[in-house]
Amino acid sequence: VLPIRTWALVLLVSSMLAVAVDVQTAVPRAWSAIGLVLFVVGTVFLYPRADVSMSWIPMVVAIAGMGVLAYRAMPVMVRGRFSTVAIPREFLVGETGTVTDPGPDGVVEVRGAPWPSRPHGPLEAGDRVLVSDVDGLTLQVERPT
Repeated sequence: VLPIRTWALVLLVSSMLAVAVDVQTAVPRAWSAIGLVLFVVGTVFLYPRADVSMSWIPMVVAIAGMGVLAYRAMPVMVRGRFSTVAIPREFLVGETGTVTDPGPDGVVEVRGAPWPSRPHGPLEAGDRVLVSDVDGLTLQVERPT
């Protein structure tokens, strides 16, 4: 319902796209700066009439929030989203499980969770196995002695 300048709204949308370019690299660079400048210009010139103007307080808060989002929050979130968490699986060595899918690249269930496995010898579905080693996500299994 408020009168706005269309070009200023386009600048606001463009600012989000510019920041998104750097967000994908997880490091704020030139596109973040360009996006922040576009955001400032779009925010300041959004309303065409003096009687429909934005107070300086929400403008400053929005601009500061956009700066924090572009330079601190989004890179941290993207790094966290695309990083690989190293979870040690050595605790599974010595555990027993059950073969659910036999074969050279089968599946065993250990502690109620399915794991890819490589058996040391032929196994049948339902056989009890002992985890002898862990290679990444794959469990090396053998018949218990």
